Amino acid sequence: MFNIMGKPYGAYPSSSRADDFGFIMAALSLDAEGADLFLQDNNYNWFSVCGEWSNRNPNYANPTIRYKIPYTLIGLANDFIASLPSDSEDPEIINQIAQARVCRAFGYMALAPYFQFGYSVAKDKPCVPLLLDGTDFTNNPRATVGEVWQYVIDELTLAINDLAGATRTSKAYVDQNVAYGLRARANLICGNYAAAAEDAAKAMQGYTPATMAEVSEPAFCNLSEHNWIWGINITAEMVQSSGYPTSSSWISAFCGDGYAPATENTPCINILLYDKIPATDVRKGWWLDENLHSPNWANLTWVDPGDATVTATGDAIATFETSDGGKTVFQPYTNIKFGMKSGVGSTVNNNDWPLMRVEEMILIQAEGLAKSGNEAQAKTVLENFVKTYRDPEYKIDGRGLSLADEIWFQRRVELWGEGFFNS
Repeated sequence: MFNIMGKPYGAYPSSSRADDFGFIMAALSLDAEGADLFLQDNNYNWFSVCGEWSNRNPNYANPTIRYKIPYTLIGLANDFIASLPSDSEDPEIINQIAQARVCRAFGYMALAPYFQFGYSVAKDKPCVPLLLDGTDFTNNPRATVGEVWQYVIDELTLAINDLAGATRTSKAYVDQNVAYGLRARANLICGNYAAAAEDAAKAMQGYTPATMAEVSEPAFCNLSEHNWIWGINITAEMVQSSGYPTSSSWISAFCGDGYAPATENTPCINILLYDKIPATDVRKGWWLDENLHSPNWANLTWVDPGDATVTATGDAIATFETSDGGKTVFQPYTNIKFGMKSGVGSTVNNNDWPLMRVEEMILIQAEGLAKSGNEAQAKTVLENFVKTYRDPEYKIDGRGLSLADEIWFQRRVELWGEGFFNS
């Protein structure tokens, strides 16, 4: 269940599509559909269909991948749960069933926002089929948006109860924090704002945001990062024969054998959003400016694989071209948010992927509080986070935005590139 989430060629195992890498591919697709992230229009961009929204067409591979991978996960969870005694009192079996329920709910959460409009406007419209026990799958009409989200919340509620006190061996698996975090997302989408804030507060227990120093250099690539609540563990073995369909190859600027760095397709930020980020905000350095400058990579060096005496450090990396063609010139506003777990220029494309960070839970808590009538508390939560961890000069008042828009702005910056455009 957990390996399938980021497995290369999970939907087209007999093919070699550079865009077939599970839920990470869906995250990039979602953000490429929005206004804040773009890739080059140069005939090498496998996600160009997302930018023009032709990926909504039923005969294209992009929606096929985004349909097959979640349902594969749901099917695996169904089979696993059916193989275990439902009335077991064995704590290990109870824990395993609960983890499978979380995976199953996560699968539907990936499907629902893509195959129908949002809950607030389409609650009673057909969404995707629910694969319930005893259902004839050959005659299984689409459930409504409301039915899908209610099923998700019910599944997560059962899992939360059964995961109480349980531990996990890796953040690649799920525990009660993860289940609370997913239910916080679901409650936010369904307009259960007070419940969303409560769940987010429980999900973040035991976690602290990444510090300013920690995000003052490329990161977001390693499961061990302390602010990650849940992530996909990508091993070297998983990608040793499939370098291109990975998060490293597509989203990190520092991959030495990646599709995006070799074809000028590393994702960029829209200048309209970039210009709104204050200069005092450490996140401004997550992207290159119009002059290909960022303070965040000043201490990084890229070594040419063909000649170790040829190197580039800091801003010089932007125009550095390796002798093997693995890295070309970066465009203005290219992201350097995502580092390289195996080192700058590494050809081992094994970057892990964040599925849930504590920072997201803080933003959900702030939004849930604001929209449930607790604006003063919401402002305190938001201002404390941004001022302490991202921008020491931050003041929530005086920016000319409503509280709702200010929270949304912080989501757009903090979670950029992580697949939250449709959240």
